[in-house]
Amino acid sequence: MGIILNRSTGKYYVHEFIPEHNHILHYAECTHMLSSQRTITDVQAFEVQLANDSGLTQKNSFDFFSKQVGGRSNLGFTQRDQKNYLRSRRQREMTRGEVGFLLYFFQKKISDDPSFLCRSVR
Repeated sequence: MGIILNRSTGKYYVHEFIPEHNHILHYAECTHMLSSQRTITDVQAFEVQLANDSGLTQKNSFDFFSKQVGGRSNLGFTQRDQKNYLRSRRQREMTRGEVGFLLYFFQKKISDDPSFLCRSVR
């Protein structure tokens, strides 16, 4: 296949096409594992967080999740997706820092309990 830019119109066009050189991009059985098709749902994200917070290793929790749904191919995400999700979650939590987290905690505490009193001591 050959593509050429027409400089007068600024558009590309195909000048030579050989159909024998074409092939399917992916088999239908494998499309569920393309990165564009893999997502961790909100429920799965909650389960991943819960398993991580309870001390399960990523491998053990991934094996557990895949057994729940009848195999890794039915899970909808890979072990690498799980690892990336947990890493990005930790990075988001660290952006607040200790001071930011304390400020967030007290603001939430005040909004939950209006009688809560908080003052700074210098």
